[in-house]
Amino acid sequence: MHNEKIHLTRIKRLLERQKQLLIRDKLPLETGFSATGGDFQPLALNSVWGKPWQTGWFRISGSIPEDWSGKDYRLLFDCDGEACLLLDGVPYQGFTPKVDWYHKAAKNLLPLASICKPGEDFSLLIDASANDLFGAQKEEYRLRECALVTFDEGLYQRLLDISLLLDLAETLPEKTVRRQRLIYGLNKVCDAWNTDQEMVQAILGDLLSKPAHASALTAFSVGHAHLDLAWLWPLSETRRKGARTFANALRLLEQYPDYVFGASQAQLYQWMKEDHPALYALVKEQVKQGRWEIQGSTWVEFDTDLISAESIIRQFMYGKRFFESEFGQAPRVLWLPDCFGFSGNLPQFLKGCGVDWFVTQKLSWNETNVFPHHLFVWEGIDGSRVLAHQLPTNDYNFSNNPSSFLETEKRYAQSELCDSFLNLYGIGDGGGGPTRDHIEYGLRQRNLEGVSKFRFSSSADFFDHLSGLDSSQLPVVYSELYLEFHRGTYTTQARMKQDNRNSEKLLAAAEFMAVLAGHAYPEKLRCIWQNTLLLQFHDIIPGSSITPVYEEAQTISAANHKLLNDYITATVREITDTGMPCKETSYLVVNPSNQELDEWLAFPKELQGLVPLNEYGTELPSLETENALLARIRVPAWGCLPLQFSTNGYLPKSGASPASLTLENRFLKVELTETGGVKSIWDKELERELLASESNLLLLWEDEPNNWGAWDINHFYRDTTPQAASGATLNQALSFALEEGFSRVVQDIRIGNSSLRQTVELRSDDRLLRVSHDIDWKEKHKMLRTHWFTDVHNGIASYGIQAGVIKRSSKPKNAFETAQFEVPAQRFADLSQPDRGCALLCDVKFGYRVVDGQMELNLLRSPADVDPTADIHSHSYTYAFYPHKGDYEHSDVFNQAEHLAHNLIVVPVQNLPDKLPEPLFRLESDHVNLDTVKPAEDGSGIILRFHEYKGQSGTALLFCAQTHAQAREIDLLEQPLETAPQKLDPYYPLNLDFRPFEIKTILLEELP
Repeated sequence: MHNEKIHLTRIKRLLERQKQLLIRDKLPLETGFSATGGDFQPLALNSVWGKPWQTGWFRISGSIPEDWSGKDYRLLFDCDGEACLLLDGVPYQGFTPKVDWYHKAAKNLLPLASICKPGEDFSLLIDASANDLFGAQKEEYRLRECALVTFDEGLYQRLLDISLLLDLAETLPEKTVRRQRLIYGLNKVCDAWNTDQEMVQAILGDLLSKPAHASALTAFSVGHAHLDLAWLWPLSETRRKGARTFANALRLLEQYPDYVFGASQAQLYQWMKEDHPALYALVKEQVKQGRWEIQGSTWVEFDTDLISAESIIRQFMYGKRFFESEFGQAPRVLWLPDCFGFSGNLPQFLKGCGVDWFVTQKLSWNETNVFPHHLFVWEGIDGSRVLAHQLPTNDYNFSNNPSSFLETEKRYAQSELCDSFLNLYGIGDGGGGPTRDHIEYGLRQRNLEGVSKFRFSSSADFFDHLSGLDSSQLPVVYSELYLEFHRGTYTTQARMKQDNRNSEKLLAAAEFMAVLAGHAYPEKLRCIWQNTLLLQFHDIIPGSSITPVYEEAQTISAANHKLLNDYITATVREITDTGMPCKETSYLVVNPSNQELDEWLAFPKELQGLVPLNEYGTELPSLETENALLARIRVPAWGCLPLQFSTNGYLPKSGASPASLTLENRFLKVELTETGGVKSIWDKELERELLASESNLLLLWEDEPNNWGAWDINHFYRDTTPQAASGATLNQALSFALEEGFSRVVQDIRIGNSSLRQTVELRSDDRLLRVSHDIDWKEKHKMLRTHWFTDVHNGIASYGIQAGVIKRSSKPKNAFETAQFEVPAQRFADLSQPDRGCALLCDVKFGYRVVDGQMELNLLRSPADVDPTADIHSHSYTYAFYPHKGDYEHSDVFNQAEHLAHNLIVVPVQNLPDKLPEPLFRLESDHVNLDTVKPAEDGSGIILRFHEYKGQSGTALLFCAQTHAQAREIDLLEQPLETAPQKLDPYYPLNLDFRPFEIKTILLEELP
């Protein structure tokens, strides 16, 4: 066609003009507003009704003109914020203001024909919130539109035809036959528009009737509303967003018989059940009819790098049990379209929880390297395999535009093997779901020349369709799926991450105490688990939400920690109350872990002058400091120790030498610098220096990423000059060195605008150098890192992850390895050569860097975009440096990390029985850990969960004190496996065979 550009512009101008005519008649309505739902006051158009995050109610009154019979009459409503019409108290339809950059986001028209007839009066109640789809974007919120209008449905349908065909024409290659004919036909539509609408419809019908190519891919398409449970809005607003989203979905399901909608996250459904039971009942009916898909199998869409193995299991357990109980089905897919990287052990968790498929699109966000696959087999570190789909749409808020489908087909890496892909379309992140435009576009593309074949379906239909695919032809991706983006989320909002770890540890301790006391699973712990799982959502625990989210999260965590501590205390006293009253101050010390813990515990200063005694009356080492009485307590794995403070002392108190900058025991001699660094670590056994240069350098780096401040760290921070500590003072009063080799050096340090108290400890019989910080952090756009310079040479480093270890390059050789300049890890990173190595350990920090012998841990950062107050407060944390013999596989790095991560539980008691419970279990293995001891969920016995942590096969020996009991292997959800039970004998161990990195769960139950 001659001068194509002019004709394309003509078509666009027609669309622009005619869109203004969709709304015809317009009658203003009487509008009242109330902040509380009572005493409504008149509100004029353009009047301010709210400031950010305020809520209120609109009451709209009017009548439908009698002469509007046969017309499509609707409410036009726009309050600048999000809103929802309620009918008889039930959410009926949501309203969303326009988002300029977001295709088809606005929802402002409500059909009224089913609510009132011409000639009838009506009164509508609308719940409104002063926020936009993406948080509070305005300083004030005004009533922009409130009118009764008529809508030209026929014009709407013709404009959709034109806009879809125009988008297709502009995307097809120039000079192709289909493109030429589309532009020609649409130009003929312009010619006939004002004179012959029958011809217009005939031309459009002909252009839309051309069938898709035989090789066109099928887009299995499900309406979707990805809803972040918190992000740029607080948790309370998410519940309101959920109601609006679910109501919108129900209206569209009524209107379009082929439409299928889906939503994930058991937590969201639980909220709807609590807040809007009638709405929830309608959802359940649609699920039963197969029109509404339950997506994902977890409680929330959780972050996979920052939470524990047990938390991942409970995400599946709580999610699947909720869906099975409420809907009679449990999804078989892990649904994480928007998480920031995926742990290398996830496939094992999926298989162990009865989940076969994995869906994401986030890997398309890589900033350096393009992730090469869209349909692949994902193999975890233990060899477990699942089918994975990285959506080739690169989106979970797909527009259904032909241009987007064409781009999808072009990039789909496995199109030569697979004839289809999954498409999630609609308005997401802030919820809302698809609009009519999305669905109408889908209807027109079910069989249309030039684009993918649109198919209304569920995601389960797509994966069932793939069952006929020969998976052996698919590429295999091994270990983690690292996201080359959002690396700052390993560190941002440090208190949130620390609160999560405390919740995980307290829950584990409470479950162990329930076993020790012979309790069935405590119901009160279930609610705490649900709260904990909620806060593991992928925009909460990573640190990428607004200030109110973290204020609420801190309140929730504090309340949960109190409930857990109260339960643990009550359970300890239940165990001890049967004993004789204590004449002296007494405690019960409990070890809820698989490691023997040997700790110096601080007791109140009022106990100075007394001596600590164990159950045999043996005096324990102790030391009186300025603020406390320290006592050395050693408790076996899963054991208890009664502790009394007596006036009858036999041994002199431990003698303390004057403080210096040297710490020494029989293994190591450590010299500190006056500014808090470590100048030397001399290994007495190896007779060599372990550091290449001064270490524990605390450096303050510039932290100004290009975008996404809370999320990102850009590599170029290494090109800036970091700020070192400006000075340090040795705190003589808090520092000491004991004769038996326990040394503590406390220094007060200034760095940037922040003040830091650093405590370095080297304990007797220990190669672990502990570093603790109490810091008043006052930086903006800065990042605090600790740097250690080792004399170890290896191109591979080992990192702890949930229930396993992964290897990463420490001498990057290609673009993929170079992009991993900050990586997530749990509890440790280890750099070893065959004869020796060094590990950097921390339980509450997750961002590591190990390159060319240098080991770093990201301690704090303070972005100021979504939360201007992020981390600007006091922090306390501990990390450690551990030099060891052998490489990781021949060392005890894992055990040392476990020691550092776990704490003894100390509970004051009034009574102590003559005999306390002996440890119920004893594990003998140098490569298997007993991670979890808990009552069975169904009350059938005791659950023990293990994992192999060195990547080797072998047999672990489990000694159990129980008699008249048997052990049965079960899956991660506590469902039986097809293995025969074994009878327990207290004199003979249970042999447990493990493959590399295997997680194994055992149920101990009474013999039938």
